[in-house]
Amino acid sequence: MEAIRGLGNISDHEHEHSLKVLERCATSDPCWAVRGMALEMLKAFAVNIRKASFFERWDMQEYWWSDQDEPWRSQDESRKYLWQTLEISTRDIAWQVRVRAIEVITETAEIGNIDAHRILVPLIEDQSNVRSPNSVTMSFELDAKRVKSATQRGLTNLLYGRGEWVARRWEELQKNVKDGMEHDLAASEAEEKATRATRKDAATTVIDVLIEYIKSGKHGFRQQNLITLGKVVHSATMRGENKCINFLVDCMDSDIASVRTSAMAAVRVICLKDDRRVVQKIMEMAAYDVDVHCKRYAIESLEVVSSRGQRDPLDVLCDLLGHGEAEIRESAVRTIEHLADHCDSHMIGKIQLLLSDSNWSVRRAAATCLKHLCGDHSNVENLIPDPQDRRWFLRSWPHP
Repeated sequence: MEAIRGLGNISDHEHEHSLKVLERCATSDPCWAVRGMALEMLKAFAVNIRKASFFERWDMQEYWWSDQDEPWRSQDESRKYLWQTLEISTRDIAWQVRVRAIEVITETAEIGNIDAHRILVPLIEDQSNVRSPNSVTMSFELDAKRVKSATQRGLTNLLYGRGEWVARRWEELQKNVKDGMEHDLAASEAEEKATRATRKDAATTVIDVLIEYIKSGKHGFRQQNLITLGKVVHSATMRGENKCINFLVDCMDSDIASVRTSAMAAVRVICLKDDRRVVQKIMEMAAYDVDVHCKRYAIESLEVVSSRGQRDPLDVLCDLLGHGEAEIRESAVRTIEHLADHCDSHMIGKIQLLLSDSNWSVRRAAATCLKHLCGDHSNVENLIPDPQDRRWFLRSWPHP
């Protein structure tokens, strides 16, 4: 380790031989700490040239090395060996080395670098089958979580690295939505304006690579990958991103209930309130989805994606108050409590019927909803037929 550290102190990214030694140590040394140190030195070299890449020297007008030290590898060959080294390190037996490799990739890659995206995106899948040297606890699952967490941070950094473009897009998007523009058109126009203002092409992003990877993946991995997509986009302040939202809405048509639920979980954190595409799709799932868990999650999601007082979601929820499953009735009445902004006689009548429901959790959810909607304590108390429910109501909201 000291030899690696010393080599890093006396050389830099211009020395071909040093790069070759570090790349070999990063992949072949028997000690994981040495492999990690070699990766750390590779990262330090990249930081010296402003995190652009190892290859800026080929673009310089003058070279300061002597003839005998002139690089014997071309730019393409050096790029190939570098990314080959980093890719091998992401499959290292030690989770510490894998995390270090991810950090090096994030720090050294230029934004839009397809090699970095190609290496990082598969790491969001389960790594628990990679054996860790942690012989005391054998905590393979914990090690996998560390790697996936580092991968998510890396993808977010690669996306947010276009900081000027991202900030300008968000500013334009908020302005367009405030002016009453449809969300999909608002997002498209915001991206165009950001590209023109910053003179940066945002065509190739982490989002594109993630979407393509999820499309080509197996159903078993699609669930967690969809959630990762939502987290990355949200963390990078890319909410309202058109390609991502359209893709997630399409995923809600999957035949697999867990995929539909994961797509809803992802779209909830990245869409803006009252996005027509999202609200319409989730209302459809709340009304017609055959899976009870997925249906319930869609009902609860309406509270997140819709604004208070929106009529269409409330109509769907009112129709669900007579559903055969108790958990659906309970979720519907609880969501109405959060979305309704006034007393509607038709709605109040349907909720009042639930005070005699066979399920106690539904009855109590209905009493709570009526208390918040009507505000009249004594009237709600008088409507409750069951004496035990009435005592519970009085304990929860005693008379002033």
